[in-house]
Amino acid sequence: TATASDNVGVVGVQFKLDGANLGSEDASSPYMVSWNTATASDGAHSLTAVARDAAGNQTTSAGVSVTVNNPDTTAPIISLTAPTEGATVFGTIVVSANASDNAGVIGVRFQVDGSTLAAEDTSSPYSISWDTTTATNGTHLLGATAHDAAGNETSVGINVRVNNSSTPPPSPPPTATFSIPNGGGESWITTGNSASLSDGYARIQQDTGGTPLSGLAIFGFRSNGVLLSEAGVPAMPPVSAGRVYVEVNGVANTGIAFANPNNQDAVISFYFTDAAGMDFGQGSFTLSSNSHTAAFINQSPFNGSRSMLGTFTFTSSLPVAVIAVRGFTNEHGEFLITTLPVAPLGDNTASVLVLPHFADGAGWSTQVVLTNPSDVTIGRIAQFYGPGVSGQNAPLLTLNVNGSAGVGFGYQIPPRSAVRLVTGNSSPSLQVGTVHIIPAGSTVPTPIAIFSYKANGVTVSEAGVSAQAFGSAFRMYAEVTGGLGQPGSIETAVALANPSPIQIAVTLQLVKMDGSSPTAPVTVTVPGNGQVAKFISQFFPALMPPFQGLLKVTAGTPVALTVLRARYNERGDFLLTTTPPSDDTVNQPSTLLVLPQIVSGGGYTTQIIVYGESSSGKLWLISPGQSPMSTINQQAP
Repeated sequence: TATASDNVGVVGVQFKLDGANLGSEDASSPYMVSWNTATASDGAHSLTAVARDAAGNQTTSAGVSVTVNNPDTTAPIISLTAPTEGATVFGTIVVSANASDNAGVIGVRFQVDGSTLAAEDTSSPYSISWDTTTATNGTHLLGATAHDAAGNETSVGINVRVNNSSTPPPSPPPTATFSIPNGGGESWITTGNSASLSDGYARIQQDTGGTPLSGLAIFGFRSNGVLLSEAGVPAMPPVSAGRVYVEVNGVANTGIAFANPNNQDAVISFYFTDAAGMDFGQGSFTLSSNSHTAAFINQSPFNGSRSMLGTFTFTSSLPVAVIAVRGFTNEHGEFLITTLPVAPLGDNTASVLVLPHFADGAGWSTQVVLTNPSDVTIGRIAQFYGPGVSGQNAPLLTLNVNGSAGVGFGYQIPPRSAVRLVTGNSSPSLQVGTVHIIPAGSTVPTPIAIFSYKANGVTVSEAGVSAQAFGSAFRMYAEVTGGLGQPGSIETAVALANPSPIQIAVTLQLVKMDGSSPTAPVTVTVPGNGQVAKFISQFFPALMPPFQGLLKVTAGTPVALTVLRARYNERGDFLLTTTPPSDDTVNQPSTLLVLPQIVSGGGYTTQIIVYGESSSGKLWLISPGQSPMSTINQQAP
């Protein structure tokens, strides 16, 4: 309610919530509006009232701060995505579920005949491995239960038939075995000697060790003895659905690779969505057990448009591993590659998301791609912040984005679609910092930053980076070889972003592949809303190259980070590669990791890195027909 008066008379009072109209203007005293607080997110909000008279004069009241704290009585929504109702299963399979909740899912438990199968999975995608030989042959009830922080639960169940008389063919011998020292890792690289290209996928199976491993692959492409491009992709557990930003035009194309690590065929259904939110190009195909497929979007089996900007959405009857690759033909006709993340489907809720790094000017530009994970239109504003300095919060920057200058850039994304915010590279000086994505409601888009670097008018490097979820403990592959700037030199760079307005301390520690530490840890201060971005040798000036190992990052309060590998090729071009970090605080129950695409020969090589706590396991590089794909060499720790 509000009271209002005027020397002539009040025409009406408009109430506002956080600056947005709350209901219609009330034209008669007593002035009031009905507010359903369930339509607002929990937390602090500001209420104001604007009174106006017939002459158009307006007065806005002082804001009243209120805190919304509605009880959560909404139960989660859950569905089992693999296996399907009535399926016959044998051997070890992946059981997976999709779950969502208005306030967030805390975890999912899986059961067989009412007995819990494994520890609760607390992060999406929700899945476990089930050794069906522990159950008798016959029909069993396979269930999943999702719960939220308020204790609301929802359970679902399906009937499956266990038949372990149907034994799959034996797996081929592993390409390599590994034994990782505590906190260390191992690395291999394909020989790539053949003139013809061969491709396939990789399985990383952990046999011992209580903490699941992490891993990644780095593709390299050479032409005429010159490294033209690199791209990094994380090893991942299989998923049942996802959405990918796609771009197809005269110089850019998008490729998708699927790998089915199951002992059963998977049916993959898909469709495209254009920039206006219109779906088209629905299709499906069957991916045989233990096989893989890779193609550009405008090729079979996808058969998309020859020119499009939008998204590709898929669902699978069984969990599969998937990656997307952006290919770009530069001004000299050279083919550059970078990986694109696969976004989960459903509402992604947060008050803000942060891309830890952008670069603009001096040859650099950044495309901020925002993909809508939901079936409704979402939007609000994206803001670019500078790095800031110790003791002083990072400032908002004025940039040229999509041809207009400003400090904030509104976005509106149709359902299932995507939009781009492209910086102008109009300044001879370099500006760097972070990008804050602020939603109008609780649903946020899935953001990607695609960095492009031009030297003398030629694009020599592109790298796509997704927004890392805030966390307090990360580890990542890191490397320092040669003097930065010299042909053949390699060095890892890290951008640490602070999503809060209060400066924080972050500790960094290097660990070699054998688990030893070459130098003492360092602690850096990240300004409020700011960033610290440096190369490894700048964080650790006492480090003596070469170094190959891991960087551990810990903080008392959550941070976001981006990890990039800088490399100067044989002709001195500056190449940039995404090397995704792993979050040590995320529980990953699966002991199977998959790299959906491996390439070797025809100018391509693939480096594979596995790291984590003390553990051992096996690595398979599998080509069509489940035969070993390539010879690999282990790199010295």
